[in-house]
Amino acid sequence: MTPEGRKPRESRAIRQKDTDSLQVRTSEAKRRPLEAESSVLAAIEAMHFTDERGEAAYQKAVSALREKPDQLRKTVTDLELATPNDHNLHWTLYFLLADLELPDLASMFIDAAVRDLPEVNEATPCEGVEEDRILVATMAVEGLERLAKKDPDAAVAALIEVVERQPNVAVRAAAVQAILSVRPDTEPDIARLLPEDQLHVLEARRVPVEQLSASPERATPKRSGERSPRLLSDANAPHPKESTNEGAE
Repeated sequence: MTPEGRKPRESRAIRQKDTDSLQVRTSEAKRRPLEAESSVLAAIEAMHFTDERGEAAYQKAVSALREKPDQLRKTVTDLELATPNDHNLHWTLYFLLADLELPDLASMFIDAAVRDLPEVNEATPCEGVEEDRILVATMAVEGLERLAKKDPDAAVAALIEVVERQPNVAVRAAAVQAILSVRPDTEPDIARLLPEDQLHVLEARRVPVEQLSASPERATPKRSGERSPRLLSDANAPHPKESTNEGAE
């Protein structure tokens, strides 16, 4: 999938006080500090800044993390366990992992994408914590799609596993669209994996994830040269439609 054009950095996914709170909670966990943990915290902190120094700090942390996949896996797992209800932080962690584009992290993305999630429909709209959990899983799908740059076959196999194991239609739809972005010729095969009432996800359109958030204070990290994470806005709609009222007041 073609990356978006260069964009200015914007407000980051978690506020500074969230980073400070994270440091306190992880200290209280009394774990032996890992070098990767300091790099993760540095990367998250750098997400708050829009200048070139912030970008340089982020890239430095990312480069350091790419050298420690085993430590990184443990660090992220420990941080999730230490902050079980901080789904905003979890989303940010998987955004960071997606930026690393490390094939060794594929299993982490799969595990996050197939977690038990609430099903969403017109009778039970996606709101608050339920939406945040779905966004974390969809961010994990984004991470798998990014891995397709290095190993398309492995990434598609992982995404197919998500389609098979995750019944939540929003996450399943994200995985379907990720597969089709890499292997558009697989659409007939993917269609056979879907129940009839979900075939519409083959045509669902993608929109920026921030447009779907129930938390208006959440801002999506956007760094130079990178596209923002995507979700499928019409995953639960029986007849996806593009807007035909462009330019209307």
